Amino acid sequence: EAAAKAALLEHLRHRSYVRLAPSRVAGVGVVALVDIPAETDPFVPPNAHLCRAEQSIPLTSDELQSLPPPVLEHVLSFHDSTPGRVPVNACGTVTMDASWFLNHANTDEAVNMELHRPEQSTSPPRQGGFYSYRTTREVRA
Repeated sequence: EAAAKAALLEHLRHRSYVRLAPSRVAGVGVVALVDIPAETDPFVPPNAHLCRAEQSIPLTSDELQSLPPPVLEHVLSFHDSTPGRVPVNACGTVTMDASWFLNHANTDEAVNMELHRPEQSTSPPRQGGFYSYRTTREVRA
């Protein structure tokens, strides 16, 4: 427990980079609490061994169409749709971390995050083998 506490404090002091807030693009987005250096994944948690692995379950178009329209719209706002199937977080939308709230930029100049697929990453994979992100430049708080 002492090691987990030390890791948590170290994270909060030196690597706690983002929070959720109203977005200038739409809805809720991720904003910087403090300046984030270039080439940083701001979503790496302390004590990752204590976090549950994210898992997804593929749903078909027919299964998705059986959802109430507002729920369907909400699910599709978070999940990439592949023709015929959409991998949806197995715990629904209630347990997703801040990385799920990244908004899309309207211009190339506004882009400051780059998606890294597990096979592209040079760092250990995130829980469940999900994508990670890296800042493409310093992000000012």
